[in-house]
Amino acid sequence: MKKEILYLTEYLAKSESEQERTFYALLIQNLADLEVYSPTKLTQAQIASLMSRQGLSVPSSFKEGIQALDTLFESFIPKPLQEAKKLFL
Repeated sequence: MKKEILYLTEYLAKSESEQERTFYALLIQNLADLEVYSPTKLTQAQIASLMSRQGLSVPSSFKEGIQALDTLFESFIPKPLQEAKKLFL
């Protein structure tokens, strides 16, 4: 899994909003169960710092973070599957 996704999901999991934190804690647990993700002991500030050093933007809000995840996930979907998805939606 790309480190951008790892940083972003862990950053959002440590959000101050209980609803956001609960959702992303569940997401991270599922990724860990699937052996796709390994949790770290980094703080939210350390994750933000690592992301900025790598040239990645830190989301300023929950909505921006969701949009960033959606965009990244869409970039991994093969073109024929994307086109088929658009036909059914």
